[in-house]
Amino acid sequence: CFNALDRHVDAGHGDRTALIWESNDGTLLNFTYQDLLTQVCRVADAMQKKLGLAKGDRIIIFMPMVPEAVTLMLAAWRIGVIFSVIFSSFETGPIKERIEHTGAKVVFTANGFQRGPKMHSLKPRIDEAVKGTSVKNVVVLNRNGEKSEMKKDRDIWWNDFLSGAADHIPAEKLESNDPSYILYTSGSTGGPKGMVHSTGGYMTGVYESSRLVFQLRSDDIFWCTADIGWVTGHSYTVLAPLLHGCTTVVFEGMPSWPNKDRIWEIIDRHKITVLYTAPTAINDFVATGSEWPDKHNLNSLRLL
Repeated sequence: CFNALDRHVDAGHGDRTALIWESNDGTLLNFTYQDLLTQVCRVADAMQKKLGLAKGDRIIIFMPMVPEAVTLMLAAWRIGVIFSVIFSSFETGPIKERIEHTGAKVVFTANGFQRGPKMHSLKPRIDEAVKGTSVKNVVVLNRNGEKSEMKKDRDIWWNDFLSGAADHIPAEKLESNDPSYILYTSGSTGGPKGMVHSTGGYMTGVYESSRLVFQLRSDDIFWCTADIGWVTGHSYTVLAPLLHGCTTVVFEGMPSWPNKDRIWEIIDRHKITVLYTAPTAINDFVATGSEWPDKHNLNSLRLL
């Protein structure tokens, strides 16, 4: 967290754009490095004071692609809390398995969200998954106005969670081999296995791979289309661009909705310089023909 945020603010780059968020319905939010650092500190302080979380404790993040999910990851890194992100399409069974395996004390989720044309409810899945587990609190982001059943003394709305939190707290000093996060394998050969990534090795690996492969520069506007539920999202949607002091784009929706040119529209609108996406997506774009990208100015792209 210090290397992703404080370092750039301390160097006088606090007004540089760190994160551009575009929602499913086209709502836009911009965060400077100072904005993001302040928000991350508030989340980290609330984790400690409201929830009693400390270095080595585990949490679950079951969230849509919203800025709050990014701040949760960075805040956990800031105070040495070990997180496990669960992809927002997972159902109750796999969620419960991961809660039980990690021994998580807190789950962060949203009531629901919309991806493309489809509405998704998250809170009911968490309510079922936490039964009989180590979870003491569930923090709920009101993402879509959907009514949620809130269990007394366990469930907390996001805004109440952040109420009174400090705008700045120092980053914990961690050893390079301290655990960073736990992410589960697909389970194609037996059950899913919780892979523990270390703090120093993971960070330097992400920094160096993004330097060599993407040649990231501080003036880049970088869009990795991967969801944070996958390791690619951890590494290249969240951490890599911030380590390099450039801008990361986080998108909640689908690249082909409401029209097949949504991905090219986003590139044009934000003047994205580096796009990192999946081969299956590229194949889908090829199949739709050139008429969709031809509608947009893609001259900002220097690397695909």
